Amino acid sequence: MTSQIRAELGAARGSWLGRYGEPTPIRRRGAFLLASATRQSDGQPCVVLVPGPEADRARAADAFVRIERAHRAVRVACVPEVTARGTFQEIPYLELGCDAVIDGADLHRVLIDSGQRADLGAAAAMAIELGRALRAAHEGPDGRAPRPACLGRLSYANLLFARSGRFYLVGFGHNFPVEKACGLPDGEVTTFQAPEVALGGAPSPVGDHLALHLLLRSLLPLLDLGAVLPRVLFGDPGPGEAEILDCLRWPDVHLLAEPPSRR
Repeated sequence: MTSQIRAELGAARGSWLGRYGEPTPIRRRGAFLLASATRQSDGQPCVVLVPGPEADRARAADAFVRIERAHRAVRVACVPEVTARGTFQEIPYLELGCDAVIDGADLHRVLIDSGQRADLGAAAAMAIELGRALRAAHEGPDGRAPRPACLGRLSYANLLFARSGRFYLVGFGHNFPVEKACGLPDGEVTTFQAPEVALGGAPSPVGDHLALHLLLRSLLPLLDLGAVLPRVLFGDPGPGEAEILDCLRWPDVHLLAEPPSRR
């Protein structure tokens, strides 16, 4: 950890926020600081979100209330439960009950730097689970949410990963991985979003799924695609493989190329 971040987290061997030990930063932006830690009460791992030094603490506290409410409503395994929310010496904090130690932004960098390729099957399983999480957020716990909880923008930082490889999706209620405490986009974060959201339009459930499609498509260079998919993607499908190309083109034709009202 840099000396600045160490100062923000407090002494690593002491008690952070009066209840955590061994804090290690996952992501630090001007608005928020996300860290993995250990609960001193029971020794269980967790992830803790606090406002950064430049953030308005009152606005951050309000954002934490919205995050807790939204995460409680999304009953999907990859969306971590908010297990604590409070204030310590005027510093608001939010605790997520998960064992993540790195976010997708850093994992993306590690994969690029190492030249490793991720398993295609594991990536497909992750895509299915993330799509399920978005649907759960849009529909609400009873399937009749009056206002869908949309992310609007997605980034690699919206994904958290544990050492086991388990992944989590965060950002519902207040999309802290890509937004400042005031709700404006963080210009330092690369995001994926529907065209209308990029132009200032309102987020929507279909727009969220389009953002997820764009994020997942950006991961293709990091996946072990085998022999068939690269051949199809390069425009040279073999016998019986034309249907694969149609499936790959479907999101572009029916999502990206269509106006929001016709998706």
